Amino acid sequence: GILFCACFATPAAAKTTSGKIDGGFTWTMEDQTGELILSGNGDIEEDAFEEFQQKVLISNKNNIKNIIIEENIKSIYAMDKYLSNTALPNLQTVLHKIPNGFSWEMDFVTSTMTISGNGKCPDLEPYFWASYGWPYIAYDYQTLKINDGITDMENCSLPSRNCIIGKNC
Repeated sequence: GILFCACFATPAAAKTTSGKIDGGFTWTMEDQTGELILSGNGDIEEDAFEEFQQKVLISNKNNIKNIIIEENIKSIYAMDKYLSNTALPNLQTVLHKIPNGFSWEMDFVTSTMTISGNGKCPDLEPYFWASYGWPYIAYDYQTLKINDGITDMENCSLPSRNCIIGKNC
């Protein structure tokens, strides 16, 4: 007789790890995509972030490619001090969602800061998580891109060397 064997390889399940940050915040890390999501409500204080940095960021530093900060997190004290090529060598983007559908995103690969939303841009400074004002990354970008939905930038004063406005950039 003939012996027939069908072998199928199944892809490994995506590994997701999660945990808590002092102050009622949570984090979720998707190992396959390198996406780190921070959720909660309010400000993540410096002591809580320092502990999170020691327990999570350092152990995952080579895996983190994208950080998403959910909209109810207003600021993360001291995080800007940690965002660098040496601390997170594979970091590509940080997206901070802001209430009412607005967001800012820093793309470290292209050195582009993008402001998105519909209507009058809200004051963004409280959503740049530095304990002393604008974070270092606010000065790291070469291009500021303001998406078409933004109709008024009166409250948005960001330092930039170049400015691109519109979707056809």
